[in-house]
Amino acid sequence: YVRTKYSYWSNRGVNGPPIIPFLGNFFLPNKPIALLHQDYIRRYGKFFGMYQGRKPMLCIADPVVIKRILVQDFPMFRNRIKQTARHKIFAQNLVNARDESWKRIRSILSPMFTSSKMKKMESMIDQCADSLIQLLDKSANKRESFLAHDVMGNFTMDVIAKCAFATDTNAHKDKENVFVRNAKSFFNFNLFRMLLLIFTPSVLTKFFARSKIPPYHSKTTDFFMNMSSHIIQQRRQNKSASHEDMLELMIKAEHGKDKYFEKDDKFDSHHVNQGEEEIQQEEKIFQEIIGSKFLNEEEIIAQSMIFLLAGYETTASTLTFCMYELAKHPNIQDKLYNEIKPLIERGEPFDLNNLMKLPYLDAVISETLRKHP
Repeated sequence: YVRTKYSYWSNRGVNGPPIIPFLGNFFLPNKPIALLHQDYIRRYGKFFGMYQGRKPMLCIADPVVIKRILVQDFPMFRNRIKQTARHKIFAQNLVNARDESWKRIRSILSPMFTSSKMKKMESMIDQCADSLIQLLDKSANKRESFLAHDVMGNFTMDVIAKCAFATDTNAHKDKENVFVRNAKSFFNFNLFRMLLLIFTPSVLTKFFARSKIPPYHSKTTDFFMNMSSHIIQQRRQNKSASHEDMLELMIKAEHGKDKYFEKDDKFDSHHVNQGEEEIQQEEKIFQEIIGSKFLNEEEIIAQSMIFLLAGYETTASTLTFCMYELAKHPNIQDKLYNEIKPLIERGEPFDLNNLMKLPYLDAVISETLRKHP
């Protein structure tokens, strides 16, 4: 059985790293995935076969081929790897949705990420940034050390909670906030639990999840579903109240109501790093949408949860590494400071328009991501 399962690539003449039965070779417990895959590329070239558990995967490290897959041939490769979801809500987020369902959700969400929409949340992000600055000033004045990842994690948590869940957390001070505790439990890594979820047959996983048996069922998921559902129902009952967060945008989002590329948006976020070819391909893909032009309640909750899952650790880690690199390279820190200083001296807001005028800041963030992917 094991030989049959792990002969997929060898039967096709595709080289690849040695496997660990049932675990595969996509990840190893003793090495970060990024470093492991870099090592694989050095050893086996730009094309090689891997296994995630017992599932065969082809690794491609050639930029030309990657672009071909993600642009010209995207309609054939738009689905991600199908995961056995512990809860049906996870199958409805933008990462796990498939085929026409993905296309419909994506078309509804895309107009939300234009610069005009993002600007509406600037004041909320500013409030979170003010709390962060106060904490850093206090630590600096007292010459106290602090754990950068904890601080940046709390800042990221505040922003996501406020923008995606319409919730104030104040994670810097209120460590026992129920939102913070539940959110951080999402990221508690447990190797045994992860392996159990990977190797349990999907039929049993779904059965255990419905039976609310840990770790297949998560109380944390229930918490976010119940909280989001309550807020959504309140918003729909009280339509006179004005809100400018992501939750409100999703409630009001409607396919076709906004043009996919708004002419008034000078810096559309979905245009970043896109060439003309990519934009044309997207317009072609989203010409015909099947199904409801609104998001239902479960779909809204699913997107809010993916904002948390995809946005928390990635953002917190990037900001942490950025602080680390700036501390190591004071000359770069000074150059960045001198770029930002005139903006502050003129009393101009630190908003999206002005951020786009700070190329060195963009370079610092980009270099951080390059060094610490």
